[in-house]
This record gives sequence, C-alpha cells and structure tokens, in this order.
Amino acid sequence: MHRDFLHPHELVDIEYSTDANPGIDSEANEKLMEEFIHELIHEIRCQFDMAISRKDIVDLDSTTTKKFSRHLIVHMPGGELFQDAIACGVFVKNFVGRLAEELATGQLQPKCSTLCKYLFVNSKPVPTVLFKDSEEKSTDTNAQSQNSDINVQSDKHDIIHSTTLPSRNRTCFVDTGVYTRNRLFRLFGSSKFGKPASAALRIASENQFPFPKGFGNEKVYVPAMEETLRVLSQKTNFPKDDNDDTMDDYCSDEESERVSVHTIGLRLKYQSRSRRCTNE
Repeated sequence: MHRDFLHPHELVDIEYSTDANPGIDSEANEKLMEEFIHELIHEIRCQFDMAISRKDIVDLDSTTTKKFSRHLIVHMPGGELFQDAIACGVFVKNFVGRLAEELATGQLQPKCSTLCKYLFVNSKPVPTVLFKDSEEKSTDTNAQSQNSDINVQSDKHDIIHSTTLPSRNRTCFVDTGVYTRNRLFRLFGSSKFGKPASAALRIASENQFPFPKGFGNEKVYVPAMEETLRVLSQKTNFPKDDNDDTMDDYCSDEESERVSVHTIGLRLKYQSRSRRCTNE
C-alpha cells in the first residue's frame, strides 16, 4: 500500500486487452512504448525544466496472452518526488490531455504515428456482422450510413467491420484511475491473486534503467520459490520428480552451493526443534 503521506515517484500504468485489439502486435507495442516514453520525457522537460532519459525510467512488464501491461516508474533528477499520488495523477491526466488534443488537431501524427494510432484502443472486442445475401444487406443501409467509420468489404459474404468504434467502447491505454489515496500496488516479482506465475511483474525486455549488477528477472521469484520448495520437501518428505527443475537450472554453481548450505542449515534447525518438542 502506498500511504497518502508518502512522496511517490511518478508511476504510469499502461494496459489494454489484446483480445479487443488483435491488430497490435509485439513490434507495434514496442514502437508504441518508445513514442510514449519519448513524449513523457518531453512533458517532464516542459513542465518541470528537468532533463531525463529512458535510463531514468524503470520499465516493468506484466503482459499476458489476454492483456498488454507495462508499468513505468520515473526517477527524477536529484531524487525529486511528487507531493502525493493526487499530484502524480494531475500530471499524467494533463499529459494524456495534451496528447489527445494533439491527436484531434493532427499535430501528433507527424512525430508519433504509432502513438497517434493506438492512443485510444478498444476496451471490448470489435463486433463483426456477417451478411449472407444482398437482401439482408439492404435492410441495414440506414444503420451503415449513420456510422462513417464502417468499411464494407465486397465478397460473397460481405463483412461489415467498424475500424473506429463508438466512444463508449474506446479508452486510452493509460490508466488514469490509479492515483488515489492509500492505493495498493504490486511489488516487483508479484502477480495478482489467481493469476499464473507468467503474469508476475518483471523487468521489460526494452528496459534501460540500470539495475544493480547481477539483479535481473532470474532473481525475482524462481530461485526463492525453489529454495522454499526444497525446505518444504525436506519437512514433508515429498518425493522428488525426475522432471522437476533444480536450482542449478537457474543459478550459478556458487549460488547453488550457497543456497544448498542455507537449506541444510534450515533443515538441521528444524530437526533439532522437532527433537526438543518430542522430548518435552
């Protein structure tokens, strides 16, 4: 929980449904992030007269097959922080408002074509209507004329497909609703309840923020889970599956030896405690 009396870094929560936006592939995602971060850096320079680069922005990823999700944490020069989450929200909302205005006036297209295309995405899957004959098609002529965004493909079974849905089904890919008091945020390496381990918050492949040497995604949760499972298996005598991953699959020889020694120490401590309980 981020308490309301703490001064936060600027956080930007980016997400959209991949099912509702099948046309955005991985290449477009990275181009979208590149252009968005470029504009974010420009906004910070204009609003606060502070020069930062992508190396000052922690880029975390929790994308799944169902949802594209990135979290940006901005480290301002000199350790500067925002007053509170509300102030962070004001900055982000003004920033998104500026992008939306430039999109509407055509100023965004020349410099950020991908951001211009995907600043607003579908919140729900695009409905598709199939017409089997010209008679059925003619009955829907009036409905088609009311929406100038509809494309008609001439074929045996014409498909009417809305490329730009009504505003109620369009949303900005930046979540501006997270800037509230005492907000719960996931920790690095954690995932939401009921979600698979692959959804854990991790360092994005395009991250340029300089984490400490030796610190990476391989340190986030897999080694710790493996160590915990080893201790538990010693306590409960779980049989070892030949197909189970070992610590050696994730750690160097030195790290594996250190973990093994620590695990043995925990086991001996547990056995000693068990003997005392039995004697009592």
